[in-house]
Amino acid sequence: MKKITTLLLVIVICFTLFGCGDSNTLPNETTTAESTTPGVNQTTTSVVIASTDQSTAITAETTTAQTTTPGTYDENDTSAEHFKFTLKDDDTYSVKAGENLPEEAVIPSTYEGKSVTAIEDDAFFGCGIISITIPDSVTSIGDTAFCWSYSLKSVTFGENSQLTTIGDSAFNYCTSLESITIPDSVTSIGAAAFRDCASLASITIPNSVTSIGANAFRSCASLITITFDGTIEQWDSITKDSFMWNAGVPATTVTCSDGTVTLN
Repeated sequence: MKKITTLLLVIVICFTLFGCGDSNTLPNETTTAESTTPGVNQTTTSVVIASTDQSTAITAETTTAQTTTPGTYDENDTSAEHFKFTLKDDDTYSVKAGENLPEEAVIPSTYEGKSVTAIEDDAFFGCGIISITIPDSVTSIGDTAFCWSYSLKSVTFGENSQLTTIGDSAFNYCTSLESITIPDSVTSIGAAAFRDCASLASITIPNSVTSIGANAFRSCASLITITFDGTIEQWDSITKDSFMWNAGVPATTVTCSDGTVTLN
């Protein structure tokens, strides 16, 4: 009899403590997550869960902003901050790196209806870009424009490039740059323009070039192929700074259209 009474008492206590009622409503919970994927702008997604003694409600709100593909640049999107432009005296623009520069950067040929004709001094100094595409409209690359851009592997020029000048130390210490074909409009390669480009294995120099500055290719330890798109006579006529433009380069010859030239 005592056992039965004790059992009934336990049942009553349990019912009192754990029975359903308004006082046992579960609290609301909110979970918030943010996307940090490069190149994707996405708003916070929230999920709210509410529970009562009569029902369980789930409310979700999701808003997704426009996404962009990493490593691309719409040259018509002049509101983007990938580049900064400066109006020059000749009513054209010069360009340099802005904010949020993609790894595969493409310089626009125009800005606000005017041509982009110059890459400024120090424009991309130490930038983490992997490749750069330079439009036909650019006529000059400033001093140290891409200097110390360790990640830069590829430089692409337009088919009808109007580039005439590569400034001093323009690509100095671009240690990942493997090859480059200089446009056939270029007349001047500045001092130390490609100095210490340790991965540079080949380069093509056009017959339009009339001067190569001091240390232009100095210490390019992997440079084994130098091609000149002209004759031996044209190569010999190029003004080369008396201070060794090719010091520390393993290439021993320059291949011209009509033969080879042995380098000192």
